[in-house]
Amino acid sequence: MYCKYFGFSEDPFQLTPDPQFLFLDEIYREAMAHLEYGIETGKGFVLLSGEVGTGKTTLVHALLDRFREEVNTAFVFSTAMDFVELLKLVHDDFDTGVTGDSEAFLLIELNRYLLKQYREGKRCVLIFDEAQNLSVPLLEKIRMLSNLESRKSKLIQILLVGQPELAAKLQRNDLRQLRQRVAVRFHLPPMSRERADDYIAYRLARVGSAHRGLFEPEALERIYAESEGIPRIINVLCSNALLLGMGAATTSITADMIDEVIADLTRGVPEGTIPGIGDDVAQTIAHEALHGGAPADRPWNGWEDDRPLTAEEAAQYLRVSTKTIRAFFTKGVVPASKIGRGWRVLKADLDAYIRTAAGAQTPGAGTEPDTTFAEQWKKNVMTDDKRPHGNEPESKPETAKDTHEDTGHGGSGVHRQSHGEGTVERGLPSRHSR
Repeated sequence: MYCKYFGFSEDPFQLTPDPQFLFLDEIYREAMAHLEYGIETGKGFVLLSGEVGTGKTTLVHALLDRFREEVNTAFVFSTAMDFVELLKLVHDDFDTGVTGDSEAFLLIELNRYLLKQYREGKRCVLIFDEAQNLSVPLLEKIRMLSNLESRKSKLIQILLVGQPELAAKLQRNDLRQLRQRVAVRFHLPPMSRERADDYIAYRLARVGSAHRGLFEPEALERIYAESEGIPRIINVLCSNALLLGMGAATTSITADMIDEVIADLTRGVPEGTIPGIGDDVAQTIAHEALHGGAPADRPWNGWEDDRPLTAEEAAQYLRVSTKTIRAFFTKGVVPASKIGRGWRVLKADLDAYIRTAAGAQTPGAGTEPDTTFAEQWKKNVMTDDKRPHGNEPESKPETAKDTHEDTGHGGSGVHRQSHGEGTVERGLPSRHSR
């Protein structure tokens, strides 16, 4: 829409994984080298991980373009299937012409096809996108495919592409055989500020932009701060900013325009809160915390206790903002692990925290008898989101009176109640305050 206005040959910030727009800086060249090495040497399993939107799929498509003449590929992007369904999809993608419902038959025919391709000098590569969603039983079956081999090399290379949860899942003891077969692995990190600026400049140059300094330095700074170096989010912000620039009849994208784009994209999502934190939601959380279990329509229903969750999933599970959940992790309120720039937490630890919160906020545990757990949960969630997330100074003893201290973030974030020589802060209890 804005391409004609700015004189672009095509959209520089499209969201589809187009290999022609692959930004091959030092990091992506290293990633590509790892993938090429895994395929050329027939290493069996290759692992490519990275946060959502870091360019994994684009990199894989560029890899396939390089090997198009000498590699047959099967691309699996749907992970909700059993092994027979997977074998059918692989046969279909390899265009073997084989159909059937017998696992043994499909495996025999796949082995026959792979041997034929091997004799003809062709490599066969099986690629799993979003591989972190593959079930443990299916991953174990996929491992068995690597047993299809000649006397000298593997007949099929398997590329697992997924989010950091995939690497965490492979640490399971029942997947140790698969883990040992991953010979090549690479993790795509988010971009640094310098790389993000170069990425934007590269994309603009790729479409023939004649506007030098189209994005002002302050605008680039705001884009990086909001995107945290994730290419997909950079694309979304830049695309919307260009649309806004066209509407304003300008060829200079300012920081104020980026702020307006961010406001438009987040409209209806109050800062520091989750939409819909009403009494019904609080009551539901209270019921689940006190009585256990979750309704069948909840997305986390069926999640295993040892399933590693992202900060976003954990925030959804606890019905708090991602800002709050990250503060919980940083302060040790909920035990979590830092992987790259992201966090991972076990569902079991979130459940333990909910039980602790429920126990600390029921009558006889420090909460007024006329305050329900749902009301207290809602109050504390809303209060905690207004707190600063750095290290807070220790409270000083005050006289025996109630004091309300403003956090400077638009409200009374912490309620301190003094009793002579001590100060008590009320809020969501720590996991250790049992």
